[in-house]
Amino acid sequence: MDTEFNALLQNQTWRLVSPPKETNVIGSKWVFRIKRKSDGTIDRYKARLVAKGFNQVGFRPSKIDVSLFIFDSGQVRAYVLVYVDDILLLGNSSGMVQNVMTQLSTTFRIRDLGKPRFFLGIEATYTGDGLMLSQQRYMLEVLRKAGMETCKPLSTPMEPASSTPAVGSPPLDDPTPYRCLVGSLMYLLITRPDLSFSVNRLYSDWAGCSLDWKSTVGYAVFLGPNLVSWTSRKQRTVARSSTEAEYKALADVAAEVT
Repeated sequence: MDTEFNALLQNQTWRLVSPPKETNVIGSKWVFRIKRKSDGTIDRYKARLVAKGFNQVGFRPSKIDVSLFIFDSGQVRAYVLVYVDDILLLGNSSGMVQNVMTQLSTTFRIRDLGKPRFFLGIEATYTGDGLMLSQQRYMLEVLRKAGMETCKPLSTPMEPASSTPAVGSPPLDDPTPYRCLVGSLMYLLITRPDLSFSVNRLYSDWAGCSLDWKSTVGYAVFLGPNLVSWTSRKQRTVARSSTEAEYKALADVAAEVT
């Protein structure tokens, strides 16, 4: 953040003045992002001071994603997705899209790269009926890094009634590759929600014990690089969903650090 702020000062991006009367003052906020590689590993950390300029053209922030802005008026719809210093603008009205581009160009230095083809691992294919999103290239890259590109496909990737065995497997010497693979599979759920059950079982234990159907929770608390608290135990009650099990785990670690 210090690097970004000092760059803004050196470039004389703004100057302090009194706000004019009858003028809508546009706010700003810091946006922090972790830029990841295609395999889910961290590439670098980025911070940007972003002006809330989309409010001037009638956009409202999404309640689900703070980087998504939505315009909806009558039959006209437009969506703006901000990812660090990249902006994805989509809409069903070319005039509306061009108007947003014009207004943004008066405030920011932007460059129109045309229709999106490949954005953050998602490939866009245009058809006569609309837009099709695919992560085939991303999926093949995940299989290649996992050494499974020659495996045969299955219509059901996991048995719905499978459970965790009572005797676990030995711990990994280095869990980093496994975590990167799980993170990559979670990103794949954008276009493959049918894999949600299987992927969630890789990083979330829900009713894992076949004896009492309780979930196992674990967490580690660090103070800087030092591990100060950790635990791995069964939850006291039976969770009715994997989401409930995760929220219980979050409540446990929150109580530990407060």
